[in-house]
Amino acid sequence: MAECLTSFVEEVKDLYGGFDIVDGDNGDDLTVLSTTEAQEDYWWIETDEKFFLRSADRESSVYVRFELWSGPPSAVDPSWERSWSGRVRVPSGKVQARECFEGDTLETFDLGWADVEWSVDVHAKTLENDVDPDFPPDIFSVELFKLRFWRYDPR
Repeated sequence: MAECLTSFVEEVKDLYGGFDIVDGDNGDDLTVLSTTEAQEDYWWIETDEKFFLRSADRESSVYVRFELWSGPPSAVDPSWERSWSGRVRVPSGKVQARECFEGDTLETFDLGWADVEWSVDVHAKTLENDVDPDFPPDIFSVELFKLRFWRYDPR
């Protein structure tokens, strides 16, 4: 059974909730080997030219969790409402989120192997709280993204 070897959570503060997943050494766009687009309302993953993600609620906080797995991960909890699966080549073996509006590159997540083809699952969900008076109102909506990487096996 596959296990999560390491993980890292990053907050993305882009004004419009959009961000690219780029090479961690030079910030170059990644080569996506399974071109597709998943779109639902304002949320989407686009991989035609670059690995681009946008949150469903542009006013919410956005957090991205990168995970490295020893093999194909177990099924994700059904609370993760939106999903995409594909393959990507990462020349440096490191990935990072890059905010689109500000152009800031964030902390690097090391996958451990350079120039390897990776299988990746992307899952997203929105958490909302408008009823609990014990929490501040500015955390009304939070968008979560989970990116799970494991080495691609063509078998």
